[in-house]
Amino acid sequence: MNATEVPERRVLFVCHQALLTGAAVALFRILEALSENAATPFGFLVCVRVPGPLLQRFIDAGIPFVCSNKGSLAVRSWTARKVWGFIRYYASFVVLLLRYRPDIVYSNTSVNNLEVTIARILGVRTIVHVHEGEDMVSRLHGRLIWSRQFTTKYTLTEAVQPIVAIAKESPA
Repeated sequence: MNATEVPERRVLFVCHQALLTGAAVALFRILEALSENAATPFGFLVCVRVPGPLLQRFIDAGIPFVCSNKGSLAVRSWTARKVWGFIRYYASFVVLLLRYRPDIVYSNTSVNNLEVTIARILGVRTIVHVHEGEDMVSRLHGRLIWSRQFTTKYTLTEAVQPIVAIAKESPA
């Protein structure tokens, strides 16, 4: 399947960065297994926010993706260029959702909370794979509380289940 074909059932995987690290590599392994299985009952596309060396592995494995080709959107300093890049990325994400019309948006990390929120506002079911270490999850506590208002389902790695349970108990 290429990015222009639209199968009957669709999953949009959201990857915050295509680096050869934790969340992105875990997502690649899932996608590689799906692309090798001819019986996969749905089409899929990967939306990558920040390009990196993992994109070549996507190409080699025949995994369809779109990439913003922008640098990090982490807000360390608000410059006009950063704000414009931020607006353009999220506007293009909305356009992608409207054109591809996924049944599910699967986020490979809790860092993609804005993509998840946008998808839920547009009525798309979401799955957030939370597998970050304790330090990262504790820093993302507020995002977890906010995004649970919009997330259909969480998939949790065993190590972070107690941390997310605490986040769920916190008032929204």
